[in-house]
Amino acid sequence: MNTPNNNSANCEHSVGVAIDSATQYNNTAPFHPHTAYPEYQFEKITASDTPDAYEMVRESLRALGLDADNYGSESWNPLGEVIKPGDKVVIKPNWVLDNHPRNLDVFSVITHPSVIRATIDYVLIALQGNGTVTVCDAPQAECNFARLQALSQIAELLDFYVQQKKSHPEQLIPRFLDLRKIQYLMDSDGYLKDDGREKLAGDPAGYRLVNLAQDSLLYDLDNLENLYGADYDRSFTAEHHQGDRQEYLVSGTVLGADVVISLPKMKSHKKTGVTLNLKNLVGINGDKNYLTHFRVGASNAGGDEYPGTMAGKQKLTLRGQRFLIDRLLTKPNRLSVGLFNVISKTYRKIRDTGSMYLTPTIRLGDWHGNDTAWRMVVDLNRILFLADSDGVMRETPQRRYFSIVDGILAGDGDGPLDPTPKPVGIILSGFSPTPVDLVGTYLMGFDYRRLRLYDYIVGERSDSRTLPYAVADIQKLKVGFKESQTSYQDFCKKQAPLGFKPHYGWKNRVELNTTDSATVTSDTKLASSIK
Repeated sequence: MNTPNNNSANCEHSVGVAIDSATQYNNTAPFHPHTAYPEYQFEKITASDTPDAYEMVRESLRALGLDADNYGSESWNPLGEVIKPGDKVVIKPNWVLDNHPRNLDVFSVITHPSVIRATIDYVLIALQGNGTVTVCDAPQAECNFARLQALSQIAELLDFYVQQKKSHPEQLIPRFLDLRKIQYLMDSDGYLKDDGREKLAGDPAGYRLVNLAQDSLLYDLDNLENLYGADYDRSFTAEHHQGDRQEYLVSGTVLGADVVISLPKMKSHKKTGVTLNLKNLVGINGDKNYLTHFRVGASNAGGDEYPGTMAGKQKLTLRGQRFLIDRLLTKPNRLSVGLFNVISKTYRKIRDTGSMYLTPTIRLGDWHGNDTAWRMVVDLNRILFLADSDGVMRETPQRRYFSIVDGILAGDGDGPLDPTPKPVGIILSGFSPTPVDLVGTYLMGFDYRRLRLYDYIVGERSDSRTLPYAVADIQKLKVGFKESQTSYQDFCKKQAPLGFKPHYGWKNRVELNTTDSATVTSDTKLASSIK
C-alpha cells in the first residue's frame, strides 16, 4: 500500500480556506463550472456571474498552495501532491439521508453534488487516465439510496462522464456505491414497517472485521454491556465491544484504496457537538450496529444517554420508552412492531399537547455528556489510517488522505439529521482531518476544547500521540486564506466566527467566548477529564 508522499507530509498541518457568502450551488447536473479554467479538461461550462461550488473548491486548493508553480496554467494539478496515476481513489461524501425531516433544503444535510463533481474533476486530472474513482458512503439505515441519488442527480452526472469517454477513450468513469448491508423500511410517519429490514448488495469488495482490541478508546470503559448501537438488539453491539474484542465492520473498498478524500458537510451534531471530517468516517462502517452511540441510562447511574439531573416525569418517560424498545423491538415481529408503533403514535399526540413536553427532552445520548460516541469516531479514524487492505492494524499510515469540506450551505441547531440551513459560503481543504476540523469548528463559533473528540486529539497527551491525525501543537497550524498563508492564531484574529447554533443538548456548553475568540488557540483544557 502506498504511504503519504513527502509533499503531503510537509503540508499536513495546513488548511486552505475559501469564504464567500454570495456563493450558490449550481443545481443543474452535471454541475459544470461557470468558467473554462486553464486546467479544465472539458468543453462545457455554465454561464453565471455568481460564485459557485466549483470555483470555491478550486480557490481552497489554490489557497492551500498546491502545485503553486503551475497555478493559472493548463498543467495545474493540485491533487497531484496526494494522488498518483494508477491509484485507487475513494471519495467519501456525507450521504446520511435522502430528505430533510422538516422539508427544508436537503443540501444542509448532505454533501452537494456540485462539490462532488469538482472533486472528481481534480482527481481525474491527477490520475491522468490511469486508476479508479469510487464515490461511496453508508448512509443512515432508513435512507432510501435511490431517492438520494435522484436528488443529487447522480445518473446525470455519471452520464456526463460516460459521454466524455466516447470521444476520449482514456476518460475514467467514476462509480457510486451504497456501502450498507441493510436498509430499514419506514412508513410515511417515519416508523419501522412490519417487514422492517431489507438486505442490500453491500460493498462489492466485501467487509473487513477490524479488531482494535486495547487500542480502542472503548477498551476498559465502564458499563459496556449497556452500549447502544443503531439497531434495537443491544446484545449485538455489546458482543462486539467487550474486553479485548473491539470490532468494527469496515468497507473493503475503503480499506483497499490508496487515497481517501473526505467530503463532509459542515453541521452541528447532537452526539459529538459537530460533524466535519472525523465524524464523517462513520460511513465507512457497513453495519451500523457495530457503532457505539451511547450507554443506556442516566449519567448518575453508569450511562450517558441523558443527564441524571433530568426532571422526574421526563426521566420516567425515557425509562418507559427504553422498556418498550427492549421488549418489543429487540426481536421484532409483525405484532410487536405494530404494537410499538401504536403506542409511539399515541405518545406523540400526548407529547405535542402537554406543557411538560414543550421543552425538548435530551434522549438517546444527544447531549454534551455523551462520553461514548466520540470514542467510536476516534476508533474509526485510527482504522482508516492504520488498517491495511485486509483489516490488519499496522504502525504506519496505509493510505493517503485529503479533505474538502462542504460548508457552502451548512447546518446548525438540531444536526446532523434535522439542521436549520445556514448559508455561509465556506469550502475548506487539507491533508489531515484534524487541522481542517479545527478551522471549521472555529468558524462555526465553537471551542474545540469543549468537544471531547478534539480535546482528546489536540495537545501533548501521551495516549493520543500514536494517532496519525493528532495535533500536538495547534500553534503550528497554517491557514491559506485569500492571498496569504498565515498562522491559525492570526487567522482567528482576522476572521470572526459565524455564530452557528449548537444542538439544544449542547447549548451553553460548546460556544466560543465571543469577547475573546482568539483564545481558542491556547492549549488550556476546558473539557471534562477523559479516561
